[in-house]
Amino acid sequence: MAAGILLIICFHLLDKDLKGVVIELPFLLLNLIIIYLQYPLKK
Repeated sequence: MAAGILLIICFHLLDKDLKGVVIELPFLLLNLIIIYLQYPLKK
């Protein structure tokens, strides 16, 4: 999921649409936090 959001951010950057990048950043950070929190809990 995070990879898909990163791809969307790259497309926004290619179009020089910084507002779109700012909109997508919280979703990317949320996905990275979820990935990080699942890693220590697997033990």
